Amino acid sequence: MFAGLKAGWLERFEASFNIGSVLLAIVFGVLLTWLLARDHERHEYLLASVGELRKVHWPDWEHTKKLTMIVCVVVAIFSAILTVFDMAWAKILKLLLA
Repeated sequence: MFAGLKAGWLERFEASFNIGSVLLAIVFGVLLTWLLARDHERHEYLLASVGELRKVHWPDWEHTKKLTMIVCVVVAIFSAILTVFDMAWAKILKLLLA
């Protein structure tokens, strides 16, 4: 176990970590806003990207689960095929090199 966790180090500084992460997020947001305001081309690209993402037809949960299962089955089948080929090539090379 970590010494800092045993000594309660994390609990003592938990509030300052939360404040630090919020301040870092605010600074990052202000910096990003400033950079986008300065560069008109990037600003237009960001607006166009958001517009394109709003046009996307996102699948529903049932369709997503179905497609995920299909991908998992196909990956399992190809893994089995590659395993068989790998073991066959290993035996063939062992016979050739022996």
